[in-house]
Amino acid sequence: MKPTPEQIAAARTAAGGWRRDTLESWGVSWPPQKGWRRELEGRPEYPDEMPPLQTIGQAARQMLPHSQLSAMVSQYTESPIETILGVHLLLSSYGFEFRLPNEDPKGWSLIPQMPWRRYRIDWTIISPASRVAFVECDGQEFHSSPEQIERDRRRDAEANEAGIPVFRFSGSDICASPSRCIGDIASKFIWGQK
Repeated sequence: MKPTPEQIAAARTAAGGWRRDTLESWGVSWPPQKGWRRELEGRPEYPDEMPPLQTIGQAARQMLPHSQLSAMVSQYTESPIETILGVHLLLSSYGFEFRLPNEDPKGWSLIPQMPWRRYRIDWTIISPASRVAFVECDGQEFHSSPEQIERDRRRDAEANEAGIPVFRFSGSDICASPSRCIGDIASKFIWGQK
């Protein structure tokens, strides 16, 4: 039987993930692939309508309650740590504009779940000069097995060969200090790109 979104949320462990046997009982293979939850809930990959997040500017985002902005961003992310970092990037002083992968980037663009080669990138940053950087949010559940570590290593190598810097942050780093993560991105990619 297919679980409801409420049942999926209720089955989450104290560590924030799901048990292997629970996922397998829902027909989700182990390790689960990105997008498993959205697919199981029957949500489209990207809603057809433009969400309010794309229609409001930086100043208006600053006035939204944090929980409302988080709810808007979480429609497009795969994990809480991706949502946390995305919200902090949008609230940063760098003027990021939220875009979907099928939209033309304008200014500093922040794009969730961007398809690239055979991968899906947690957050893609595109500068006004069309330079690209990838930001990966590594939760323990999906980035700790030898297979997952090797897959991440291959993706990073392919990106580096293509001249794309990759910023990889652990869930602990993101939760402890999202501003430090953003500072790392700023010092190594944003500054000098305007």
